[in-house]
Amino acid sequence: MKSSAINLPLSSVVALWLAMCGHARVGAAEPAPVGAVPAKPRPNILFVAIDDLNAWSNRGNAPMRVWLARDARTAWPAPAATLASRARMTSSTKVPWSRLDALNDQILPLNSSDKEVDRFVWKDDSVKTDADIATPDNPGGSAAQWVQYDLEKPAKISAIGIYWAEDQRGRVKLPESFRVLVKQGGEWKPVAAEMPKPQADAMNLIRFAPVETSSVRLEVSSPRKSNAAILEWSVE
Repeated sequence: MKSSAINLPLSSVVALWLAMCGHARVGAAEPAPVGAVPAKPRPNILFVAIDDLNAWSNRGNAPMRVWLARDARTAWPAPAATLASRARMTSSTKVPWSRLDALNDQILPLNSSDKEVDRFVWKDDSVKTDADIATPDNPGGSAAQWVQYDLEKPAKISAIGIYWAEDQRGRVKLPESFRVLVKQGGEWKPVAAEMPKPQADAMNLIRFAPVETSSVRLEVSSPRKSNAAILEWSVE
């Protein structure tokens, strides 16, 4: 992150902070709707990191160090926690360089090929034959891969959003098919919704009848000799 350190009197820091806040509500940002696709942070966002303002030399004026981001793309407020961001994540496979926590970091990419945003990538080891590829009679394929959210506590959900990754010149491709399952009574059951064809460069929104569950699983069938990958996965 490119940033600059400057020394300011405490009174100036407080004045700067109040001026920035204006009439806006101070606190965690509201979570974006599942289907929203707000690329990178807006250019007019400015973030100032202030360490323990209340406890910093609160008996009188004193200098303190404030870090100001030079580039708006490297500065944005922390988003509010969501069902997905608080969930525990597991997966069937993962390539070593990819990140499981990229699924719920609440950072949306500019497009499916965005290299500046972390991604989760499945290995393609299990997809070798025609039998592994999904069909209408076998939606997950015989070697379906999966990623799973174990929610902090049981909750009623009715939608998920998936931002698929894709590299036009690489091995990361959109999955052949996918389905959404929820755990009920100790068993995995598919949600009552038709799964759309995976689309690049957008949040893929799937809505279904509300269901209460403690775990949500996304099951995919990767193209042969390719890896399926996700940039963000939200649950609502």
